[in-house]
This record gives sequence, structure tokens and C-alpha cells, in this order.
Amino acid sequence: MKKQINSPFILFTILFAVVLTAGSCGRMDDTYVQFLEGGEKIYVAKADSLKLKSGRNRVELSWLLLSDPKVKKYKIYWNQRRDSLENTISKSDDVDTVRVIINNLLEGNQTFQIFTYDDSGNSSVKAEISGRVYGTLYEKSLLNATISKVLRKSDDLKIIWNVNQPAGLSVTEIKYLDMTNNQRLILNKNFKDTTTLAQFPLKGNFEFRSGFLPDSLAIDTFYVNFAEVKTN
Repeated sequence: MKKQINSPFILFTILFAVVLTAGSCGRMDDTYVQFLEGGEKIYVAKADSLKLKSGRNRVELSWLLLSDPKVKKYKIYWNQRRDSLENTISKSDDVDTVRVIINNLLEGNQTFQIFTYDDSGNSSVKAEISGRVYGTLYEKSLLNATISKVLRKSDDLKIIWNVNQPAGLSVTEIKYLDMTNNQRLILNKNFKDTTTLAQFPLKGNFEFRSGFLPDSLAIDTFYVNFAEVKTN
């Protein structure tokens, strides 16, 4: 035979727990309602695997478009959202790569934010990347490659470069008039210790200049002015 609960204290405790539970549920409902105001939010796929390549007052941004067929356009913000550009996207069935060149940028660090959109104006979450833009200030800081010595061997002239060269050196251009008075241009890429100038005239002169990449992914090469070397 079950015992009846007659204690006023026990009855009050049970009633208080029921009221507390009901209030908690109400507050939880209020929390969810604020996210559902105006209906369910629809997001499209964001710019994936975002990359930035620096250049002369410009950058190249690239990212992947994965499997979301709803993505129809993108918008890019920079300069603290004071500048922007947008364009449409043609999506294929495969993974596509979007590449965008942004020109006329100020030299220095820049941050870019990319949003993608569907035809109804629903956007992705933000994709963001920062990088440096290079220009005149960087170019003025560059120094030409340095030569250890020049040696004549028969009809050729050999340029022996110093072992230690300025950081970022990627190419050296050498131009001269050969024995037949023809203009020659030699490109010394990836930098080698010795460069040979074939059919170099006695007491001839040559000019050279160096090109630099500010980083390994840069899309532009920066050059110093030509320097003349006399071999008299």
C-alpha cells in the first residue's frame, strides 16, 4: 500500500522544480528564436583554400570552388572595406579555381575579405587573407648584384660573381655589343657563379642589372638600373 505525501515541504519542493524547469525551457526557446528571426539563414559555400600572390601595386587572389552549384558570384573587400569589386562565376561540375588580379593598390600590408553569393543574394561566411603589396619603396631598397672579377679567355669574357648576393635576387641581365657589332642580351636566371659573354670585343663594355622577387610566390620582378662595366 502506497503512502500519501502529506508533507507541505515536499509538495512545495516539487512545485518549485516544475516552475523552474518551465522557466528554463522558456529561456532556451528565446535563445533559439533570435537565430530564427526572419526565417532560416541559408549559406552558400565560401572561398576555399584562399591564396595571395604579391606584385607591383597589385595582388593575385585565388581560391577553389568546390561542389556547391549555387555559387554564382563573388565580392572582394579591401582597404578596410572602403574598396571592393565583384564578378560573376561560371561553375563547372569539377573543382574550379578562381583567379582575380586587383590593381592600383597602395604599397604595404593589405587584408582582403571574400564573400560568395547565390542568385537569391544569400552569402557565404567570410574568407579572409592578408599579404604585402610591393612598389617604389621596395624597389628603391634594392642593390645590384656584385662582381668579383672579369677574365678574358680567347674571344670570350667571363664574369665571376661574388658568392654572397642581395636577398631575393632571381635574374641578372647582361647586354653588350659583340665582335660583329650585334646586340646580345644574356639572362642569368636562378643565379650562377659565372657568366660567359661570347665573342666579346677587346676593350669592350657591358651593362648589367639585377631583378628581384620579393618572395617566392611574387607575380612581378623588380629591377635596379643598368650599371656599366668597362674592360679597357
